[in-house]
Amino acid sequence: LLGNSLREANIGAVFVMSGLLSLLPLPVIAWIEPDVCLALIHIPLLVITGILNLGIVWFYLKALSGDEPVAVVTYYNMVPVIALGLSYMLLDESISQTQAIGMATILMGTSLLSIAIDNTQLFRHRTVGYMLLGCTCWALETVLLKKVALEETMWQSLYWEQVTMAAFALIVYKTIPSYRKSFHVMLARNRARTLALNTSNELLFMAANI
Repeated sequence: LLGNSLREANIGAVFVMSGLLSLLPLPVIAWIEPDVCLALIHIPLLVITGILNLGIVWFYLKALSGDEPVAVVTYYNMVPVIALGLSYMLLDESISQTQAIGMATILMGTSLLSIAIDNTQLFRHRTVGYMLLGCTCWALETVLLKKVALEETMWQSLYWEQVTMAAFALIVYKTIPSYRKSFHVMLARNRARTLALNTSNELLFMAANI
């Protein structure tokens, strides 16, 4: 459904909406965890995680605009592989033999799926490139969020991550005229369907992230 909407709207419009919709869970998070204050040293990391989250959205939308949704989402299998590698490097976590075998299996399967069965393109260079960047953003965001959550609470970390995403999306909206115009056009054409589709997509993404 989101892939179909991209044929009608600019990627920038969907990107801005995705970021602004990050405001939706804030009241719920504040209700669960009234004390959202955290140590100043952790704020830069959460700002980075918020930007990385928007990076996930942007790279995903770019890949989705040029390939079939089923082919695109398959590459998200790479997220745990990259996350394990980053956890090993940044959090001093170990990788078990079972995990290593699983990582190798995913890498092999993803490599096979990267081959397009058609006569015009033997390898999905564009899709693979965007999705590897998106998966790296997701994996790094997860590792950094975990690093902060180990010292703060998960809800405090999520709260400021969502605030950063919304703030950055607002900055993009204000500073990039083409994105702002596309956003207005998208809402004017089919406001109810656009809001429902993007809200559902973002809520599912947030739930999965939690």
